[in-house]
Amino acid sequence: MTVTVSEILDLDVVQAGDPLVLSDEGVERAVRWVHSIDIEDVTHLLRGGELVLTTGVALRRDAARHLRGLAEAGAVGVLVERPVPEGGDRRDVMPDGVPELARSLGLTLVALRREVRFVEITEQVHRRLVAQQYEEVQFARRVYETFTDLAMHREPPRGIVATSADLLGVPVVLEDPMHRAVAVAGAGRPLDDLLKDWDATAREQDGDGRSSWASVDVGPVEEPWARLVAVDAELPPARVEMVLGRAAQALHLQRMQEYGGQELEHRAHRDLFDDVLEGRLTSGEIEARAVALGMARADQYVAVTAVVPSGLNRERRGIDPEPDGGLSLQHRMRDVLAATVRSQGHTGLVSLGREARVDLVLALQHGQEAPGSVLERLGQAMRTQLSRTTGLDGLVAGFADPSEDVFRAVLATRVSAQAAAAAAALRAPDHVCFSFSGLRLRGLSSLIRDDPRVQRFAEAELGPLLLDDIRREGRSVDVLRAYLECGGNKTAVAQRLHMSRPALYAHLRRIVETLGVSLEDGESRASLHVALMIIDARSALDGHEQPGGLLADV
Repeated sequence: MTVTVSEILDLDVVQAGDPLVLSDEGVERAVRWVHSIDIEDVTHLLRGGELVLTTGVALRRDAARHLRGLAEAGAVGVLVERPVPEGGDRRDVMPDGVPELARSLGLTLVALRREVRFVEITEQVHRRLVAQQYEEVQFARRVYETFTDLAMHREPPRGIVATSADLLGVPVVLEDPMHRAVAVAGAGRPLDDLLKDWDATAREQDGDGRSSWASVDVGPVEEPWARLVAVDAELPPARVEMVLGRAAQALHLQRMQEYGGQELEHRAHRDLFDDVLEGRLTSGEIEARAVALGMARADQYVAVTAVVPSGLNRERRGIDPEPDGGLSLQHRMRDVLAATVRSQGHTGLVSLGREARVDLVLALQHGQEAPGSVLERLGQAMRTQLSRTTGLDGLVAGFADPSEDVFRAVLATRVSAQAAAAAAALRAPDHVCFSFSGLRLRGLSSLIRDDPRVQRFAEAELGPLLLDDIRREGRSVDVLRAYLECGGNKTAVAQRLHMSRPALYAHLRRIVETLGVSLEDGESRASLHVALMIIDARSALDGHEQPGGLLADV
């Protein structure tokens, strides 16, 4: 914040002097101090940035020498008190050629045609200057305390960027070296307008250094990993530099404390998902942010959720932790899936979801091919690559119907997650990708699996058989599942289980006796089949397997 010559001229005490502007050169320059002086040689008295108040004695003696001396000393302007007698010509207040000389020297020259008290002008201006200096000190203290607090609480990048925008009152963008906007705060400006063609605009700004943009690198001087940009920052450079500099320090410290190179991009993806699911962004804003993160525009976007029940649940139970202290299994899964999406020629957003899953929104490049076929091929590649690089086998994925915009696709991850949970309950599926509608009753079972009433139903139907298998280390549940899946065809069941027919008949009799139901009754078979689906769906992501593949907590 500064006080300009123009602002001083607008003061009531100056206006009372009936000012006549003879030279408006430099009228918007900042004034550092106000100084009253009437001697010819002033170069040794001024330090630059002063507005000089004078009665004009030195100007009358040698105007050219006096004005040149002021300009050399760095003065920004001169207020000359030249009262005009009653009835005199109020335009004739300065010798010929003086206004022109002031303009050529870049000085503001103003004649006060009525007497004023210079001390009143000095007091008012200095009061403003001191107040603004105090405000700058307070602002610097606020900036220091704010970013220190953010660093101590390990605020994520989005919070640091939002704080920077609040302090400056202008949009602030954190971009990576490829000019992808990984964190954005609009400061009231719509994000779809701010981020429109961000990559091209940022590169153009990077090349011509437009004055309305201010930026600072984040990270080591020799190898910065991001850049903070204040957009249209018509603010004092020192204030902008202070805020961006402190924000950059907080970001780098947070990076060193919590995450590595690629995590910045993935964190931006996760923040974008959260903003949609928690209702903080509109459709236009979310698409602009997605594109600014490198996602291609497409006619349709598909929500996908990937899970690896057996692999990820080892980590949830504290089994097989990462030996080298590196990324968790879920983080490694996310990185592999993101890399596979890119290697297959697609773009998208990837986020860690709940219940050991990874959510994706994909802009598929499928041409005339059906999206389901493209997804299955991509899913197979994901399964293969994940198994090869991490040892996690059996990846399955659920997908929702294609959406016309990114916003609806992110919301649709709720549907794809349900489909993935149902797919995870399948036993060794050949396919990788499943739609919720394609899973039919098994999809419904996964949707309602956590309802206590549904769990009580499953327990009432199968509880005695589960307990019998546990006590005997039997496999009656496996036999029942095969029998129901084969539609009661005993020959097919015996072949699937590699079991003799007498042994199969013995198992079936034990099932009937234990449960007290008839396996020939259609309703009984339907109830038992639904109960098995519910148990399978409930257990798919928990990983505490009982003999026969069922769960201890059911």
